Amino acid sequence: MNKTANRPTMPWSASPALARTVEESRLDPRANPESGTTELDESFLELTTYQGREFQNYSLENSIYFGPVDDVIGVDISPHMKPDDTPENLWLQCNQVDDLNRTFTFPPNHFDLVHSRLIASGLHRQRWPRYIRDIKRTLRPGGWVQMAEMYFNVQSDNGTITNDHALRQWSSRYARSIEDVKDPRVAMNLGNLLTSAGFVNVETKLINIPLAAWSNDPRMREIGSLNRLNVYRLFGSLALYPLMKRLHMSREEFEVLVAQARIEVDNLSLKAYFPLYVSIGQKP
Repeated sequence: MNKTANRPTMPWSASPALARTVEESRLDPRANPESGTTELDESFLELTTYQGREFQNYSLENSIYFGPVDDVIGVDISPHMKPDDTPENLWLQCNQVDDLNRTFTFPPNHFDLVHSRLIASGLHRQRWPRYIRDIKRTLRPGGWVQMAEMYFNVQSDNGTITNDHALRQWSSRYARSIEDVKDPRVAMNLGNLLTSAGFVNVETKLINIPLAAWSNDPRMREIGSLNRLNVYRLFGSLALYPLMKRLHMSREEFEVLVAQARIEVDNLSLKAYFPLYVSIGQKP
């Protein structure tokens, strides 16, 4: 969450000088910092340095917006995720201030940018409309929200994954095990939720994230290579409790399913991927 002092986000065209800097900064090595979002799509979130200050500029298609990066507040479930070395303008609130399933404690009109990522497995399904309204309430007029959620339903880029594959069985069982309390398909509905909450200029982008290095595109192949270990761990961690406690799978059955799913990830001919949905919206 970005907090700035009376500096709302705005179209880059409002400042011709900054607009030129946005284009020039694409050659600046600082313009593409290592973060999960920029690695997935550099045009969606980048940094621009202008007159000694850093600005976030993010776009879908040809619309580019920017906002200064002054103070950042991070909310996470666990303090173990806190890095050893944090910037001076970053404050982390870990499992002590805000439970995202409850009404935000942040004051109204407080942030210029709220970034929400990969919380679907922890947010109650009935909470989503209120959660997004809370985001809108804490944003200043003209501020932006950026939401990114993975749909954990393994797909195939060439249609070769069937219901008989462990990847598909893992996906369907995981969704079935949580759908009464969580919304495993909320990623596909982010744009509608933002619109229903009263956000404007809502746009959504779908990015297919490869589970291994099967893509012909060098950049996506690198992402798949880096993602492989994440996926290996995710199969065993994300679904352990839901499948064993809620679907009553035995430990042996669960481990066999996970092991087979991992083998299929390494079968590059299946071209397996997870759909990632990224939506943005602006508070009027």
